[in-house]
Amino acid sequence: MNTIAFYENSIDGIYVGSDAGVYYRDASMDDWTMFSNGLPVDASVNEIEIYHNPDNPSVDVIRAGTYGRGLWSSPVWHGQPVADFSSEETTVPVGCEVDFYDLSEGVPTSWSWTFEGATPATSSDKNPAGIVYLSQGTFDVTLTVSNDEGTNTKTLSGYMTVSETAVPAVYFVASDSITCSGTEIYFTDMSSNCPTGWSWEFDPSDVTFINGTNAASQNPVVEFTGTGSFTVTLTVTNAAGTSSLEKTNSLNIGVFRSHFLMTLNRATWNPNRGSSKTPTSISPGMWLPWPEIAPEQPPYMDFYDYIVPLARATGSLLPLLNMSDFSIVMLSFKHAYAKRHTAVTDSLGANIKQLRANLDKDICRW
Repeated sequence: MNTIAFYENSIDGIYVGSDAGVYYRDASMDDWTMFSNGLPVDASVNEIEIYHNPDNPSVDVIRAGTYGRGLWSSPVWHGQPVADFSSEETTVPVGCEVDFYDLSEGVPTSWSWTFEGATPATSSDKNPAGIVYLSQGTFDVTLTVSNDEGTNTKTLSGYMTVSETAVPAVYFVASDSITCSGTEIYFTDMSSNCPTGWSWEFDPSDVTFINGTNAASQNPVVEFTGTGSFTVTLTVTNAAGTSSLEKTNSLNIGVFRSHFLMTLNRATWNPNRGSSKTPTSISPGMWLPWPEIAPEQPPYMDFYDYIVPLARATGSLLPLLNMSDFSIVMLSFKHAYAKRHTAVTDSLGANIKQLRANLDKDICRW
């Protein structure tokens, strides 16, 4: 394979250029197919570019650059169309707008939709949006697709159900569930059945809405000023009524901030001998308690004289953390590392111990 290009007007279609020509495959196909329409079949194709028109895919072309054979151009691959589609929702309240999506095979170039009981009742868009159902009932949806290879139609009887009692199905997610106090958390509403109103509640209530959002925003951004476990409740409204979802103690705020941060000054750090800020030197096989290390003086090891017997480690010890007030604890670390000598075996590890009732117990090692 010499080159690859993604075709946006298909269902995950990919063109591949090789020493044996051009091949095509999309999500509807079980295997690659050779595509030689107007393209060389015995030349090394080194580059592929696709011109696609989102509004008129019938004019889409593929261009292939070859080694010693020039530049070639051809209409894109088309197969026998097979109509298929989906929608954003299939059960909605009266007055709800619904978006429809073409999933047809064969790379169609034209579409004809019919929406029984909806406004508008027809569309020639590939993915029609804002289709409104103004009365309750069950309604058919029909899609006819065409290209140079033929035409195909699909009708789904009773595909859409419109009900005056279709209250919202409430669901939401948060960008984080365990974090420090003062951290921004983004909430995303994922409710269905055409919600039109939102009300967010937090218990305890010591939170601040930021970035121009508030308790009535669909997707608020919240800063937690308190600590502990928080319960989040979302109440959603549509034309049919109201529904709520409560996630009890779903957020744990106030985990310890990393006061063990070590930073390296890019301008002054010397990878051979450490930092111009006189970093703390750790002797081979030595573990140095953290209070003896300043953040601006990161520990380093003298690799020139670093000869350590097998099974001996060098590192730093972090202070004890009291996690007794937390039901869920998450510990993580980030590191930067580069091996100095390729012939010498070394590794970087972390060891977490649990101290309880004079019990020194290894929880896990990396």
